[in-house]
Amino acid sequence: MKGISMFIRSQALPVVVAIVISLLFVVASVHAATTISTNVLTGGDVNATGTLAVTGVTSLYGNLNINGYATTTATSGNFATAGTITSVGAVWASSTLQVTGAVTNYSTLLQTSHLWASSTLAVTGVTSQYGNVNLNGFSTSTASNGNFATQGHVWASSTLAVTGVTTIQDDVTMNGGSGALTLTTTDTATSTATIGCINTYATSTATPVRIHLGAASTTAGTTFGAAGTGFVVWTYGACS
Repeated sequence: MKGISMFIRSQALPVVVAIVISLLFVVASVHAATTISTNVLTGGDVNATGTLAVTGVTSLYGNLNINGYATTTATSGNFATAGTITSVGAVWASSTLQVTGAVTNYSTLLQTSHLWASSTLAVTGVTSQYGNVNLNGFSTSTASNGNFATQGHVWASSTLAVTGVTTIQDDVTMNGGSGALTLTTTDTATSTATIGCINTYATSTATPVRIHLGAASTTAGTTFGAAGTGFVVWTYGACS
């Protein structure tokens, strides 16, 4: 019995040392990098106090909560955040991008499709439109030729200056008293007005009156002056 006891004590120290070394190796392996070449399936949480680096595709089939202030909903794909979204690259939206608060753009806003504004769209700087501009379907500005067409009124609270030819294909109504239409601004200026028929109204009865050109005289005289001139008279009745 004494010999057996001495044998056990002599073998105990190497066994203890081996166990300690094995435990230290396991602890060191856990705290070092771990590489898993197969799938990992867990029914609980995965907690990482340091960086969780994924070099491949990451698929999340449930909701993603980021510190409680940002959420991606798995059922709808909606993304909600209580903070600022900062992007140094492009932000793409294949559907509607809804923003309930103020949006500030510090650079160019490139819009390849429609831009909808249910309220006021205020632009304090220069706005460049390289395509056609449709205003509610009743007014159009054509990009290829610069033509502007409208089915409504064009109002100018101040001077409306037109440097080119103005062609009006419908009736023209001017209000504003005797100075509503001015063709010249000085006594020496000349201008031409081509009018088929001049129609006016008597101020008391609002009876239509038209200007009538009399026949030209074939001979010179004290009445007509040189030959070829004639009377300009008025007659009742509107232009037809």
